[in-house]
Amino acid sequence: MKNISKFTAIFLFLAIILSFKGAKSDNIQTKNNVDIAHVKQKREKLFHGRVKSQFYSKLSFQTEGNIVFLPYVKGDYIKKDAIIARLDGILYKIKRQQAKSAQREYFVRYDKSKNYYKRMDLLHNSGAISDNDYEEAMFEMRANKEKLNAQDEEVKYLDEQISNNAIKAPFDGFISEKYANVGQYARIGEPIVELTGTNKTQIEIMVTSSLVNKIDTDKKVKVKISDKDYEGKIYHISRTSIQDGGYIVKIYLDNIYDEIKDGMAADVIVSLKNSDITLIPLNSVMELNGKNYVFKAIKLQNDTYETKLTEIKTLNIQNDEIEVVSGLNKDDFVFFGDISQIKNNEKIKTKQ
Repeated sequence: MKNISKFTAIFLFLAIILSFKGAKSDNIQTKNNVDIAHVKQKREKLFHGRVKSQFYSKLSFQTEGNIVFLPYVKGDYIKKDAIIARLDGILYKIKRQQAKSAQREYFVRYDKSKNYYKRMDLLHNSGAISDNDYEEAMFEMRANKEKLNAQDEEVKYLDEQISNNAIKAPFDGFISEKYANVGQYARIGEPIVELTGTNKTQIEIMVTSSLVNKIDTDKKVKVKISDKDYEGKIYHISRTSIQDGGYIVKIYLDNIYDEIKDGMAADVIVSLKNSDITLIPLNSVMELNGKNYVFKAIKLQNDTYETKLTEIKTLNIQNDEIEVVSGLNKDDFVFFGDISQIKNNEKIKTKQ
């Protein structure tokens, strides 16, 4: 009986060991057509834009008045920063004279009311006048101060308008259209001339406010149009945002290309300063219930990894990679390939 019991115990022990080994072996899977990739970071970002075969700008005054200088005709070549047109500015000069006169008058009123308030303050502290008299003097001084401040702003505004009575060429080019002549009255925003750049193709992209100051304008940009590669240079970034906070960035190519037409789609890769863009293989991403996920590869030992299903947020596709804006860190690894055969929290043996 003892021998049987001993035999049974040994048998059970061996069975447990074998079953344990089998279970452990079964937990580590080998997957075909699946590999892992390190999260890549680049200081480049892809933007989608549109082509203008030649870049041009319709130029207008930021103030109004009679045109006294506009010597150019259609076809004339203009260098950057050259003055193209100028207004007499008489209307704003007259308004400024009137505003300046009113400014001096308000200053005198304010100065008198301030001195009067100081006297009332001394008398009020000594109990010689009532609270009501003191408050009237204080309110009068404050009212005159507000009028003076408003008049100061008016003079400042008119000075700006007078300084805006000239149009300068924003870039080298030629007059492609002329809409006005000397002696004509020009209104704010009314086109005076159209200036067209020479031997250049223009592309416009929209850049978010979070990235616009990170653009490296000193480096060339990569442009792809209809599967053909070009190089370009950033020459203008708008000073104000439009639409949903985006800024227009203008890029030009060095030549006019017959195959490039207005309105064609363009992919533009722009270099960034001190800002990394995270990229992973396109075939590492899967969609579940309208959201994007990857299987992160958590290293266990040697070439064995554990899967971890992780939600990510993506943006643009760059060739066979996709940009990730959240969910992954620079030290992470992800599975890519035929990831449909992978399950969450699964141990996989593969080669990096």
